[in-house]
Amino acid sequence: MSNKNNIKLADGIWKHLEQPKIEQEPIVDLNTRKVKEYSYWIVDSNNQYIPSLELITIDKLLPGKYQIRWNNEYSRLMFVKENLILDELIELPNPIFNEILNDIEYFWNNKKLFQKYKFTYKRGILLHGKAGCGKSSITALLSKQVIDKGGIVLNINNSDALSTYLEAMTSCFRTIQPDTPVLVIFEDLDGLTRNPEVETTLLNILDGMNQSENVVNIGCTNYPEKLKDRILNRPSRFDKRYYIGLPNNKVRKYYFEHKILPEDIKDRGGDKFIEKIVNDTKGLTLAHLGEFIKSVFIFGNSVEYTIKTLNDMGKTVTSYTNEDTASIGFIPSTTNDKSGNQD
Repeated sequence: MSNKNNIKLADGIWKHLEQPKIEQEPIVDLNTRKVKEYSYWIVDSNNQYIPSLELITIDKLLPGKYQIRWNNEYSRLMFVKENLILDELIELPNPIFNEILNDIEYFWNNKKLFQKYKFTYKRGILLHGKAGCGKSSITALLSKQVIDKGGIVLNINNSDALSTYLEAMTSCFRTIQPDTPVLVIFEDLDGLTRNPEVETTLLNILDGMNQSENVVNIGCTNYPEKLKDRILNRPSRFDKRYYIGLPNNKVRKYYFEHKILPEDIKDRGGDKFIEKIVNDTKGLTLAHLGEFIKSVFIFGNSVEYTIKTLNDMGKTVTSYTNEDTASIGFIPSTTNDKSGNQD
């Protein structure tokens, strides 16, 4: 008996060593319930041939919002499309919002002027202001704007996403789609610049490394004082910066009139009700206004109780006592009867 196909065990028993058979699960079409058949070979860089199902290719990514991730199966980057709900966006009568939208719209429509004056076709704006005042609202409107033009949106919120974005743009995306409009939103910009190496990568991107064109970069921060001058005061990285402040009376009135159902406004007293809540919500952010509507019209709390709760959220929290817990918006141990009265 040959030792080539057998192995001697310690107890002296001879057993045949067989290569285990690998059984591959059939792939079933969920619609027809029929087993799909392989029809193509995928060839990788190591000259390995992998059986594949029907091969579907497209010339361009569909307009929308994407995340860039690493695909372990194919050992390459991939773009993952996200669901982006834009139907409920409200274009508030805020002159800052209008200026930003008009500026970027003009940019998208005037590529030839950049080429004429031999400038890289890119734009950057920096948004700063208190959390909840509308930076996310304006980036959502800008997202809709670029998607309507056939472009894509990418969110960068950490160092990994930043390096992945740079690699994807230089290695594949611009090779396939050199002219597609891209909106890049840098969330928590002050956080991205804490690490010197990450900051260097960010600056290279903003400077148009590898002549990256057809792009608008939007930087967002709640803490502009943490940014250095090479970010704050450097046109061509961020060409303009905008302070997004608290919504004024006109904005709050417009928001309530377009978010609260007409029948609810009528039941509460019509214009007088709108005037009252506009005055009551002075000093609150857009995020607070959204919570006001949810609290009153979905959860059934009184206007007075809701206003007090929202105002209390602005108080400084010093400990986890019952009193301080109430100050960050949680209902205290007493019972709220939905009418503003408490036991």
